[in-house]
Amino acid sequence: MTSTSPLKESVTPGDIRHWQLLKLKELQTGLMGRQVIAVVRTQGLNALESDNSKDWQAGEPPELHVSIPGTKSPVVVRVSEDLYVWQRANGEERACPVVLYSKALEMVIYTVNVS
Repeated sequence: MTSTSPLKESVTPGDIRHWQLLKLKELQTGLMGRQVIAVVRTQGLNALESDNSKDWQAGEPPELHVSIPGTKSPVVVRVSEDLYVWQRANGEERACPVVLYSKALEMVIYTVNVS
């Protein structure tokens, strides 16, 4: 017997992008409290602050660009499924579940410091 959740069927790409943005903004707040530069970037999204998922249908998923003064290039953090995902300077991909916010914060700061 197969059952489908009505909730899953009603989730749109806009809902997902909006949730991704909220998770990145949460991480951004923690990073900025640690004197780390963190800027949310979006491409093709209509309304960065909108709560209407229709405004989030088009465009690429949001990214958080994280750096410290003197960093050659920022570390780019994305949200994929239920993970924060980013790459180290050597190209190795790192990830941490969004529910482990404090650990993700420390891991991203470490990556920025060694970049």
